[in-house]
Amino acid sequence: MANPFAIFVLFLIFVIIGIIIYYIIENPDILNEFLSITVIPASSVVTPASSVVTPDSSEVTPASSAVTPASSAVTPTAAVTPTAAVTPTVTVTPTAAVTPTVTVTPTVTDTYDKKTFFIRHKLSGKYLEETSNTVVLNTKNINNKNQQWTFNKYGTGNDYYYAITNLATNNYLDYNGTSVYTGKYVSDFPKWKYDGYDLHNIKTNKCLNANSTGTNLYGSGCGNEYQQWIAEDDTGKAPAPAAVVATPAPITDIYDKKTFFIKHNNTTRYLEASDIVYSKYKNIDNKNQQWTFNKYGTSNDYYTIKNLDTNKCLDCNGTNVYMGNCGSSYQRWKYDGYRLKHVMTNKCLNTNGLGDVYPSSSCDDIFQPWSVEPVIL
Repeated sequence: MANPFAIFVLFLIFVIIGIIIYYIIENPDILNEFLSITVIPASSVVTPASSVVTPDSSEVTPASSAVTPASSAVTPTAAVTPTAAVTPTVTVTPTAAVTPTVTVTPTVTDTYDKKTFFIRHKLSGKYLEETSNTVVLNTKNINNKNQQWTFNKYGTGNDYYYAITNLATNNYLDYNGTSVYTGKYVSDFPKWKYDGYDLHNIKTNKCLNANSTGTNLYGSGCGNEYQQWIAEDDTGKAPAPAAVVATPAPITDIYDKKTFFIKHNNTTRYLEASDIVYSKYKNIDNKNQQWTFNKYGTSNDYYTIKNLDTNKCLDCNGTNVYMGNCGSSYQRWKYDGYRLKHVMTNKCLNTNGLGDVYPSSSCDDIFQPWSVEPVIL
């Protein structure tokens, strides 16, 4: 009777041989390397191209120290030719992590900080005035300190606000969602943003507003002509633009004819487009996330924003944001390094964590922060 153990061993050997044969059939290069002659004359060595990374000298065996075959050794025939596989393939990988930092805005001194102004409602021509902790609009009186307001800035960059105090009473300008008034505060001062146009109360997310005759003062959603406020001196002039610090030459427009990724700072998602507009996480190779700004106008500057992949422009009808063939007046956007504001509707571009992109009637710097990152083409 046959030995079971011997049968098992023979079966195992056949299985191993079968696996080896299958592997060689699937990987013929293995057989070529096994059958090639390993002794290669020095004259037939192929020198890799100069782009090949050379190992450290400590790892290279000098030719003089190589083991020389004995004179009785078999001399390889002239037919020995090094295989083409000797030439290594060099893959050049760009350093994607090196992204140049572009300063979007030059360093400037603040136009309003620690300065005192009359605050004029542009439409009615009347001025903010404090009267017994209430705020009204009145005709200008340059000797009336109740019409003079001091701006004090807190915070840096786009994360800033002003506390606005009355020169006569040192009370703070405030709005509680119903009334505009003044009060004294030890901490948690009323916070306002001011861009030379809107007086924006941060806590309520409303802008200071008044009717055309200046008889009614209140707060409402931002973005209409009744919310234009001009801070001016006693001669009726607005302050000069903030001086640019250490700028040797006039500043050219930093966005015009340049291509960027557009990042929503709160969600860290990037604006992307096909036929629709949405936001996704950054992909540096995705041209759907690359946008070119083209500037138009002089005093009322605006941009059209064209997608590099679709060749269409960012468009808005007041309800939806979408892509359209370039040339429509509804493709005009203002950008101040922070907000993307639609010129025709006065609404600001917004997105959420789900990737939806939409226009928002409330243009609040805190909730619509967009920054741009340069695309290296």
